[in-house]
Amino acid sequence: MQNGDKLMGCAVLERFFEMANHDPVIDAGHIALFMALYTIWQSSGSTSPFTITSAVVLPLAKISSRTTYHSKMSDLAERGYIGYQASYYGKTGSKVFIENRRLGNYDNNKDHGREKEVAEKEERPADHRRLGGL
Repeated sequence: MQNGDKLMGCAVLERFFEMANHDPVIDAGHIALFMALYTIWQSSGSTSPFTITSAVVLPLAKISSRTTYHSKMSDLAERGYIGYQASYYGKTGSKVFIENRRLGNYDNNKDHGREKEVAEKEERPADHRRLGGL
């Protein structure tokens, strides 16, 4: 990992905690989950998106309930802390974007398929929980 990546990682954490401190919805479970995602993001070379599976994230975040995991992931995505593209196929893994506008490290010149995500979101039924926040 290069120094620029380390600095970006520190800025992401700093901004996350700054925002979470003023967000009444964010609790210890959200913070633990974000830290688990952050750890995976760092180990993947700070690339967005990176792939996760609940089997890896749950023990890392010290979350034992899949319901809690999905609820916390939904909250983080809906409130703009992460971008999340669920796969619904356990072996495929879901995509997570740590890089986003709300955390202040979004690069407008990068196309991470967000236009496609927006289009897909609009095509899905309203009761389908499409997580994004980007």
